[in-house]
Amino acid sequence: MRLLPMPKGRGIRRITTVMKIKLTIPSKEMKPQAMAFRQEFIDAKEAGIPGSRDLMGFESYGEWLDSLKPKIAEETPSITFFAFRQPDGVLVGSASIRMSLTKETLEDGHVELSIRPSQRNKGYGSEVLRQVLDRARELGIMEVFASCGKKNRPAAKIMKKNGMERNGMKNGNLSGLIIIYSKDV
Repeated sequence: MRLLPMPKGRGIRRITTVMKIKLTIPSKEMKPQAMAFRQEFIDAKEAGIPGSRDLMGFESYGEWLDSLKPKIAEETPSITFFAFRQPDGVLVGSASIRMSLTKETLEDGHVELSIRPSQRNKGYGSEVLRQVLDRARELGIMEVFASCGKKNRPAAKIMKKNGMERNGMKNGNLSGLIIIYSKDV
């Protein structure tokens, strides 16, 4: 982003560049980037990486990749993506879409995402969510639910920016009070 002076001393205006993000299904070739992405969350002492299907919980990238495939028919199918900044190919985030919701997954919603700590507050979260909502629509999900902790203002801002509306609040199992958002796509 560049800052330019406004004409006749009217302050400063922002010139933003259009960011390009590419959502990609994780593969073996992405291991070095994925493990560096994971390590950044560990170094930041974060509890997990939402939207990564528990990448932090696996020591082996190969085991994590295998875990992305549903093991039993009753498991809720989901799709996990890495978000790469273009054209430099930096892994800036992860996201997942649940194809349907169960009683156990209703609190989390259809969509989860996270942006690596060093890349936050740059607009990537909004762009990743926009693309994930488009993918959800392509997959036939007509109303998308997502949630965030009551104190997670950046996540709430990203959801609102993408047209999601506050749908309710409830006590979360682990995270205290959560706010539920939804959007017809």
